[in-house]
Amino acid sequence: MQALLLQLFVYFLLTSIASGRNVRDPPFLSRLRGNQHCVLISKEYYSSKLEQTWLDNAHRWSDDFCSHMDAFTKETHDWVATISALNRNESLSAIDENIFSSFVSSYDCNGKIVQKRTWIEPLSHGLRHPRALCNGGADLVDRDYLLLASRGDFVSPATKRHELCGGCGGRSCQNIYVDLGASTWNTGAGGPSQSWFYDSYKRHGVEFDRLLLWEAHPIPAAAIFSDLPKEVWHKYQYFNWPASSNSSDASSPLHIIKKIAKPGDFVVLKVDIDTPSVELPILRELLNDPELLELVDEFFFEYHVLFAPMNLAWFGSENPSPQPTTDTLADSYTVFRTLREKGVRAHSWV
Repeated sequence: MQALLLQLFVYFLLTSIASGRNVRDPPFLSRLRGNQHCVLISKEYYSSKLEQTWLDNAHRWSDDFCSHMDAFTKETHDWVATISALNRNESLSAIDENIFSSFVSSYDCNGKIVQKRTWIEPLSHGLRHPRALCNGGADLVDRDYLLLASRGDFVSPATKRHELCGGCGGRSCQNIYVDLGASTWNTGAGGPSQSWFYDSYKRHGVEFDRLLLWEAHPIPAAAIFSDLPKEVWHKYQYFNWPASSNSSDASSPLHIIKKIAKPGDFVVLKVDIDTPSVELPILRELLNDPELLELVDEFFFEYHVLFAPMNLAWFGSENPSPQPTTDTLADSYTVFRTLREKGVRAHSWV
């Protein structure tokens, strides 16, 4: 009987994830979860067929990028349609594993091994909306290609509490949002990030307990707080000060993450300050610091590289001279893929 319950638990868990994670638990599963504690023992990343195709060809295709778009018309349609449905909280019969990449996490639940699969958008095309370039019809800063984590992706399959990556030091686990290049609640060079992240995660069942924002450009306090929802005030910290890339600096965002976050917290870090001398050291530290990799769950970064369709937007010229960087689109693919292999839900931002 116990083996049957475990099989039903695993089946229902994976089915609910694939169907958009909008299904309520039947009573027997709630009772089963109430008696179990799960510990994460491994997390593996799997590229989809679409992602692997672009990983294999990004270097060769970057010079004649637009000529390859028509080959992925169906995948692009299905990708965007899936995100649209999930953003409307619609249940799906399945997620197309040929398009969407995934993480498979294994847990020890009181001696029973349970596996859980969570989905993420593919690293594909120009690492932004698949229709944003080559006159595809989408805006350059359209974000409707991103598959954010939902609450069911990072809570324990046994108790539905934050228990997947470790404890929270005797306090309740928290959802923490850290934004470098925050502008204000309803403004931003590529559209607002603060309100977009807050509202988007809330639709996915995640409400932030703390919001920490950095913005280097001086902004009057009235502009920072005038549009801020009252429900956010008590958990909102705004640093109108340049973010430091030196993690030993007490004001460094990475230093503060290490000070306040616990492994069981859900931490979102977005970096988009258009200053490579600050951004790239932060990126390198995240890639190489085991403590940060354990703390940061979801990461968003706009990586400015030499890439013809984006050179004008990023560097002000289609053929910038001297070249502002030697990094290429293929290098960007490698960075995001490496972060995902290390367990971080890494997204290319706009």
